[in-house]
Amino acid sequence: MNEINPYASTLFVGDDRTELSFDGEIEAADYIRFSNRRNFERSLCLTLAVLLGTLSAFIVVAMIAGMILRGWDPTFVTVAILAIVLGGAAFWVYRYFVNQTQRSKRLLKRYPDLLGVARGSINADGLTFDDGVRQHWFSPTFLQKAYASAIGIKVPLDVNPYRFLALTDRLFDGYDETVAVRIKQLWSDQSAEVNAAEVNAALWQRLHPAPTDAITFAGEVTVKQSQRIREVLVAAWTNSIGGIGMVVAALVSGAFNTWGNVFFFSVGSFVLISAVISWRQYFFGSSTQTWRQSGWISPTELAVMWGPAGVRMSLNEVTVSTEYEQLLIFTNQTGATYYLAPDHLANQLDWQRLRTRFQTEAVAS
Repeated sequence: MNEINPYASTLFVGDDRTELSFDGEIEAADYIRFSNRRNFERSLCLTLAVLLGTLSAFIVVAMIAGMILRGWDPTFVTVAILAIVLGGAAFWVYRYFVNQTQRSKRLLKRYPDLLGVARGSINADGLTFDDGVRQHWFSPTFLQKAYASAIGIKVPLDVNPYRFLALTDRLFDGYDETVAVRIKQLWSDQSAEVNAAEVNAALWQRLHPAPTDAITFAGEVTVKQSQRIREVLVAAWTNSIGGIGMVVAALVSGAFNTWGNVFFFSVGSFVLISAVISWRQYFFGSSTQTWRQSGWISPTELAVMWGPAGVRMSLNEVTVSTEYEQLLIFTNQTGATYYLAPDHLANQLDWQRLRTRFQTEAVAS
C-alpha cells in the first residue's frame, strides 16, 4: 500500500503552469537573500574598501619603519592623520556598502513598507499584490526589470535599486523557476506590443472595474515637487561633516608645519562646496513631474492607475485631503500622494461633489 507524506512539497509533474500564487509575509531574511546576490556596485565598493585599508596599513608600516630608522619627524603627524582617515574610510565603505546584512537592516528601517503581508499571483496579466490593506497591480510593462531565479522573484519598485519586493520561493505554492521564467517571457512579449499602454489600461479595467456609483477620472497630472527629500539631506550632512573634518585635519597638520595642510584644505574646500550645493538643492530645489492617470472614486474606495501600475484602497486609508492650485490632493497612511484636477472628471458637477465631500470627510493632518 502506498503511503502519502502530508508534509512533502507539492510536485508539478510536467509543469506547464502559467500562474504562480503566493501567500505569506515578507520578512527581513527574504530581503537580505536578494540583497546578498553579487552586483557591480558591491564588487566596486569591496575593491575600494580593500584598497583603502591596504593603503592605510602600508602607511602605518612605513611610518613605523621611518621612526625606527630616522627618529621622530613632524611629517609623521600628517602621515598618521592620513592613515587614520584612510582606515576610517575603509571601515565606513565596508560597513555601509559591502556588508549586506547591516546595509539591508538599515535600508529596511528607512523603507518599512517593503516588509509585511504578501498575497497575490503572477501570470501573463502581471502581478497582483495585496499587502493586507491595499491591492496593487503591476503591469507586464512595469515588470520588465523583475528578476526570476531559483530563490524567487525580485520586483524593483522604482529607480532606487534598494526598493524592491522580495518574493522568495517560500512564499509561493509550489514555486518553480522554470514557470517563473516562462511568465517573465510572457511579460516581455506583451510589453513589446505597439499598443502596450492600451493593453495595460484594458487589463486594469478588467481587474478593477469601476462600480456603478463611482466617479471616474482620467487625465494628465503635472506637479512641481520640492527636493526636500532624505537622499538630498543625507548628501548635504555627509559633505558638511566630511568637509569640516578635512579642514580640521588641515589646521592640525599646519600646526606642525607639514605639507599635509595643503592637501587636506584642498579636498576639504571641494567637499564643502559640494555641501553648499546640496543644502541649496534641499532648501530651494524643485523638480517637475508629469504623468497620465485614470481611476475611480466610489463611496468607499479609491482606485488609481498611473502609467504601468495601479493601486486600490479603502477611503479610510486617506488621512489627509487638501485643495491646492485647482488640485485635490489625497495622502494615505504610507505617505503616498494622489492628485485630481477638474479636467480629469466628466463634468463640473462631479468635481463639486468631490470637493464638498472631502472638505467634510477629510481627516485633519
